[in-house]
Amino acid sequence: RENYNTYHRQFYPVVTWMLLAANILYFIYLEIGGSTNNGYYMMQHGTLVPLLVLEYDEYYRLFTSFFMHFGFRHLFNNMLLLWYLGMRLEKYLGHWRYGVVYLATGLGANAVSLLYYALTEPLVNCAGASGAVFGIVGAMLWIVLRHRGRMADLTSRQLLLMILFTLYNGLS
Repeated sequence: RENYNTYHRQFYPVVTWMLLAANILYFIYLEIGGSTNNGYYMMQHGTLVPLLVLEYDEYYRLFTSFFMHFGFRHLFNNMLLLWYLGMRLEKYLGHWRYGVVYLATGLGANAVSLLYYALTEPLVNCAGASGAVFGIVGAMLWIVLRHRGRMADLTSRQLLLMILFTLYNGLS
């Protein structure tokens, strides 16, 4: 009886739901206080601006910016991918490892953006969960390749479609 209950236990992607809630609630908070389409307003609330990080030591922006989105469409696209891919990866990796992948890739992507824009355009205003979502896609790609084209209910073709959608979302 114990083996049956353990095997058939329902999985709840609590980390994915918490990340979705954090992004959506912060978006609502920002919209109530102003406009997420206003670059200056967003900068005042934590977007990644290389000059502010490097000259004024505002390192918190490396974290806060990947919970911020410029407008509803930006939020919707990132959250759709986070929901679809995040639940699958969290089930595969477990809650803690999945959370570490999300946070580490989000911070890593922002660190790379910081370095790039510090050299090219130090006043750029960056926000979004795209770096963390790309990290989820990368982790899933690694798992699919490692398992010869499959990961539970996700095939390499489906993952390729998600990668293309993620790239389109990130570039637009």
